[in-house]
Amino acid sequence: MWNHSNNNTMNNNLSLDKSIPLPNPPELDRKICSMSDKSLTNFLKLSRIEVDDNIILNLNSLITNENNNKSVKVKQLQCLNLINETLFPQWYERLKYINFCLNDTKKLEVEMNENNPINKLSKEEKDKLLNLNPYALKELNNKNNLKKFEIDQIKNKFENELRIEKIITLRSSEVINDHCKLINYDIKNEFIKYSTKLNENNK
Repeated sequence: MWNHSNNNTMNNNLSLDKSIPLPNPPELDRKICSMSDKSLTNFLKLSRIEVDDNIILNLNSLITNENNNKSVKVKQLQCLNLINETLFPQWYERLKYINFCLNDTKKLEVEMNENNPINKLSKEEKDKLLNLNPYALKELNNKNNLKKFEIDQIKNKFENELRIEKIITLRSSEVINDHCKLINYDIKNEFIKYSTKLNENNK
């Protein structure tokens, strides 16, 4: 998912100018995980386009501009600035929201089992209901199966988003490594440190 159109727009999207806002995630709430709500899906898409899809042209502008006579050290500092102010914050937010929805599917499964009226019936009660109204038991089973299907849909959706996220961040890391030539700098490990620190601060 690499968008190479409109150079001017791309050069602005990852600008270090604080006046240019990056996409903000929606409010952290269960409803954003539903299949019908598009706010989180739109945030993930917009963030990936503005931050990762545009990274090559922005790095080229930052580092290989013919009129840029800055030292290698200054260019590397600009790369680190881009990583810490733009890439890592957006990567962190995207992962946080994806994992939130994946964890919520586990809660939904527990709630579904706890609230399933069939699970509260004894064998004798099920047999009695089956004799009195076999369609009632079938309807309860159908409702439960539909709920399980909806939960599985959400789970599959965000498991796929997690796979996409890993592919995109790996690609961006490779681009950074190729363009910035940062010495003794492992982007994956640095992002883990960044995320761990934020998680500890948010406890």
